[in-house]
Amino acid sequence: MKRAYICNTGCIRRALDSTRIYDYLKRNGWTFTDSPASADLAIISTCGAVQEDEDMSLDALKYVVKNKSATTKVVITGCLPKLRLEKIREIRGLDEVEFAPTGDLDRLDAVLKAEYRLADVPETGVVTREQGLFDYVLGYRLFRHSVFQTPYKRLSMNRRFVRTALGISEAANRVKKRLGCRHVTRSFPITA
Repeated sequence: MKRAYICNTGCIRRALDSTRIYDYLKRNGWTFTDSPASADLAIISTCGAVQEDEDMSLDALKYVVKNKSATTKVVITGCLPKLRLEKIREIRGLDEVEFAPTGDLDRLDAVLKAEYRLADVPETGVVTREQGLFDYVLGYRLFRHSVFQTPYKRLSMNRRFVRTALGISEAANRVKKRLGCRHVTRSFPITA
C-alpha cells in the first residue's frame, strides 16, 4: 500500500491546498503516515510570503531530507519554489525533487501517475478533517508570535510534539478559566 507524509508549513491558503491534496491522495488509494521515514511520498507545502514562513518551510525540507528513506519521493508545493528556488536548491539531499508550486498543483497528476485527477477534487473551505494537519495549523497559530516560536519551528514536524503542546495550551486555558481570567488562547477542545 502506498504511504504519504504531508507537512504544511505555510499560510491558511496552503493549509487548504494540503487538505485538497490529502483528499486527492486518499481518492488515489494512498494511506498516510506521521513519519517521512515510512513514506513512499513526502509532500511539503511551503510558504515564502514572510521570512518566518520561509524559514519554517526550509526547516521542514531539511527535516524531511534528514528523516526520509532512500526511496521516498519528495514533492514541494506552495509558493516557495516560485519565490526562492535557489534557497531550496542549497539544501543537501534534495537532488531528486519534484515541484508542483502554487498555481500548478495539477502537475501532481503526472508526477504521481494518478488515476483520479486533482481537477476532479473540489477545493474546500475547511482546513482539514485529518487530525495531524489540523493540529499543525492550530499549533502554528498559537505559537507564531510567542516566546515559544523558535522551539515550535524546530519541533513542529513532529506531530506528537504538536499534540502535546496543544494539550498543554488547553490545560493552561482551563486553569485560567478557574482563576477567572477572561483571556484564553483558544476555546475549543482537542479531539482524539
